[in-house]
Amino acid sequence: SAGAAFAEGYYANEINALLNEDGDLTVGVKGGNGLLWAIWGNWTVTFKGMEASTLAAAITDQVTRVNVLAESLDGTLTEPILTKITEVCNEAEALATKADLTEAEADKAVAALIALCEEIQKVSDTVKDVEQAYTDFMAAKSDFYDTTTDALKARADKAEAGFDEASESYYLTLETEELVAYAKELRYLAGAMKIPAGAYDATAESGFDLTSLFENPDFENYAEIGANANYNGWAGSGFGTGGGTAGAVAERWNQASGFNTYVDFTGLPEGLYEISCDGAYRTSINADWDIVYGEGTTDNEAFLYGKTSEWEEKVAIHNIAEGRMTQEEAEAAGIDVTANCETKAVNEPTGEKDEEGNDITATVRYYFPDQLFTADQWIKAGKYLNNTIKVAVPADGKLRVGVTRKGAANDWAFLDNFKLTYFGQKAAVGVEGIEMSQTGVKGIFDLQGRKVSKAVKGIYIINGKKVVK
Repeated sequence: SAGAAFAEGYYANEINALLNEDGDLTVGVKGGNGLLWAIWGNWTVTFKGMEASTLAAAITDQVTRVNVLAESLDGTLTEPILTKITEVCNEAEALATKADLTEAEADKAVAALIALCEEIQKVSDTVKDVEQAYTDFMAAKSDFYDTTTDALKARADKAEAGFDEASESYYLTLETEELVAYAKELRYLAGAMKIPAGAYDATAESGFDLTSLFENPDFENYAEIGANANYNGWAGSGFGTGGGTAGAVAERWNQASGFNTYVDFTGLPEGLYEISCDGAYRTSINADWDIVYGEGTTDNEAFLYGKTSEWEEKVAIHNIAEGRMTQEEAEAAGIDVTANCETKAVNEPTGEKDEEGNDITATVRYYFPDQLFTADQWIKAGKYLNNTIKVAVPADGKLRVGVTRKGAANDWAFLDNFKLTYFGQKAAVGVEGIEMSQTGVKGIFDLQGRKVSKAVKGIYIINGKKVVK
C-alpha cells in the first residue's frame, strides 16, 4: 500500500542543499528511538544550477527548518536565543531576495542557519536540564534544609530565587553558559543539603558514615517484576536477578558485553572517602579455583570503583573460590548445600607423610553459592566481606561509586551492603602525609608514599595524579 501511495504522488519530501566545492554529498533518513515506522522510496537527486533563485530556495528551506524547530521547542527556549532566531532569520530572508545573490553569500547564510538549529537544540536541552536539576534541588531543600549548614542555606535561597516563576522564569533570560552554571549549582546543592552538618567534623581518626546517601545500599528496596527484581537507585547497566530468586542481594549474570552499574553523588564535602561492599565474582568454578590458588590468571575481574572528576580508584572484588566451605562448615552456618550451590572436589595434603616422605592427600569437597539466595547466606556467614577502596573527592563534590566488568558468557557477580565513609578534608589520601587543597591532592610523592622535593625518572603521584617521568 505504501508503494501504491508513492506512485500516486503522496508523501513526497523535498529539500534543497548547497554542495561545496569538494563535491561530497550525503543523503539519508534518520530518526529517534521508540516505536517508529519509516518507509521511503523513489529517491531522486536533481542539480538545479547556481542561479540566484536556486540559492535563495536553499536559504528559505533552512529558515523554515529553524522556525519549525523553534516552534516545536516552544517554552524551553531562552530570551537570548529567541532574539537570535529572529535576527538571523530576518537577515537570511533579506539576503534571499537579492537579485545578484552569490554562491559564497548563500553558503555563509545556510551554514549560519544550520549552526543556529544546533544551538537551538542545545539551549532547549540545557533548559530542560535546569528544570530537572531544580526539581531535584527543591526535593532536597524540602527534606534537608533545616539540617544543613547556614552557608548552604544561603546558597540554596539564592539558587531558588533564580527560578522564581512568579517573576516570569528569570532563568529563561540567561545565556546558555549561565544556564549550564546554574544547573551545576542546583545539582551541587541538591547533594550538599543531604550531608548532615556533623559530617564536616570528620577526621582521619573518626570517620563519618554517609551510607544513608545511597538510596539502596543493601538492596532491601526492590520492586519485584515477574522473575526479576528492579533495584532502585542504581544507574548504568542496573542490577537484575538473571533469572534467579529475587532477594536482598543484587547481581549481574551472563553479561557477555560487560556491565557498569553505579550511583552518582554530588555536593560531597572535599576530602577522603572509603567505599566498601560485600560480594564476589565468578568466571567458572575451575577457572576461579586456579586463580585463587595461583595457577591461573584473568583479565576479566569485576571491580569496585570510585571515580571523581580528577582520578579513579578500583579494586577487584573477591573471587568466588575465596569463600569456599566444606559441607560441615556450611551446615554449621545453617546452609543446605544440596540446593543452589556449586561444588568442586580437590585433593589436599592431610599433613601426614607416607613411608617415602611424600605428602598424603585426601579428597575434600568444597561448596560455593550458585544463586542469590545462597549468596546472601554466604555473606551472612562472613564470606566475601569488605571489598574496600579509598578515593579523594575534589572541591566539585562529585563521586561515582560503581561495579564494572568487561564481561564473559556465564559470568556472575553479586553485591550487597555498600558503605560510604567520610574522613575529612585533611585525611591521608592513599599514603600518609598528603593533604587536600581546594584543587585536590597537593605534593609530589613516590609510590611508597614518601614526599619528595622533585620528580626524577620513575613513577610519582603529583597533585593526586599518577605521572611517569
